[in-house]
Amino acid sequence: MDRDALQQLSKDELITLVLAQAGALARFAEQVATLTERISVLEVKLGLPPKTPDNSSVPPIRPPPATPSA
Repeated sequence: MDRDALQQLSKDELITLVLAQAGALARFAEQVATLTERISVLEVKLGLPPKTPDNSSVPPIRPPPATPSA
């Protein structure tokens, strides 16, 4: 919306527009906070060692081959 279009609006229309924009801004700020937290969690996960059968809580598909006892 350009300046000329805004000048054509009534005071009540301008107030409605400002309130709608304030609501949108609040939702965007909340979304930024949520995504920032999610990024932080993912960055921490990037520092973890890769999952292997030895450090995973999920069992391997099949048991490892038996090792001969000495």
